[in-house]
Amino acid sequence: MSAVVIALIIHVMTLEKLKQIATLKLIGAPDRVIFVQQSLALGTLGLGLILTVKDYFPRRVLLV
Repeated sequence: MSAVVIALIIHVMTLEKLKQIATLKLIGAPDRVIFVQQSLALGTLGLGLILTVKDYFPRRVLLV
C-alpha cells in the first residue's frame, strides 16, 4: 500500500515539473537520474518529517 502511495506522489511531482524535466532531458540527463533525484528529495523530506514528529507519538499503546 505504501509503495502505491509513494508511486502516486512521484507521479504527481513529475507532472508538476514537466518543464524542468524537459530542460534536464535537453541537457542530456538520463531518465534514471531524474527519477533518483525526485526519490531522494521525497525520502529526505519524509525522513525529516518522521524525525520531527516521532517524539509526539507514544512508543507503546496499551490495550485494555
